[in-house]
Amino acid sequence: LKLLWDKQGERAGRELYDLKQDIAETKNLAEENAALADSLQRQLLQHLRHVDAETRKNAGKRRT
Repeated sequence: LKLLWDKQGERAGRELYDLKQDIAETKNLAEENAALADSLQRQLLQHLRHVDAETRKNAGKRRT
């Protein structure tokens, strides 16, 4: 599975693809699999916080 998520910008929203079945990423499964997309998004945000990743929200506000 591949989750693409952009809170803002040109690709606002999220996309979810089953790369085993759809290598060309033609069918966005995010709406019909909202619970899975929600779970993956939560995991992604948790990981970004864990690694102290820079996001648009905290850009330029790095901890010292």
